[in-house]
Amino acid sequence: MSVPTANLVEVFWSAQGEGPFVGAPTVFVRFGGCDLRCRWCDSPHTWKPSEACSFQDPQGGPDRIRSNPVPLQDVLEAIFDLGPRPGDFVSLTGGEPLLQAGMAGAVARTIREHGLRAHLETHGLAVDGLSRLEGRMDVISMDWKSPTEVRNAVPDRYPHFATTHRDFLRRAIELADSVYVKWVISDRTSLTELDEVCQVINEVAPSIPLILQPVTPAGGVQSRLEAKVLLGWLRQARERLRDARLIPQTHPLIGTR
Repeated sequence: MSVPTANLVEVFWSAQGEGPFVGAPTVFVRFGGCDLRCRWCDSPHTWKPSEACSFQDPQGGPDRIRSNPVPLQDVLEAIFDLGPRPGDFVSLTGGEPLLQAGMAGAVARTIREHGLRAHLETHGLAVDGLSRLEGRMDVISMDWKSPTEVRNAVPDRYPHFATTHRDFLRRAIELADSVYVKWVISDRTSLTELDEVCQVINEVAPSIPLILQPVTPAGGVQSRLEAKVLLGWLRQARERLRDARLIPQTHPLIGTR
């Protein structure tokens, strides 16, 4: 059996900065390469594969640099060197991890054997990648993508976001103990799209939480939404769903990556 390798950007320890597990100690494994171009993306450096991966030094020294592609054993050593405790999360993020599903699945299987929890952050469109994981995740965080916010790098790959998100969620709830949908809301968010998001969640599993994440100024977005607008979206979502929450990104507030 061949040893999995992957193009990675970085491995580091921090606090989860978004979603229902915000604040939880987490080791992040950031994959290089994404086939979308979101207007508000705060990590556009991950859109293309990276020449090298940086491993955070557990003693606070300079990051260690490793040329890509990185083999599985090096990734695992970098994770465990950062001292996660049983029950801590390892977040597979990006970029888009499911474009390199072999490595994502291998990391998840190994860390779960050591009592850690695998948290997959994904754009929720790579259904084929999800099917290639060959193992379970503890948590799958699926971003809901809006055509008004995304410029596809591969325009013909995902012609119908909502339909693909529905298929993805149906598969995700079979592969993870917990699944939630995260939707970035901005000045382009429409009530029609909210109806679409809620319809898909209610069709697949009404218990799936919807996390409304106010857009953080980054990339092509320069301003924040006012509180009354955000609370208005929360009220609208609550009328349609069993579990809707408003949770902003916290890592920009405390200055962590």
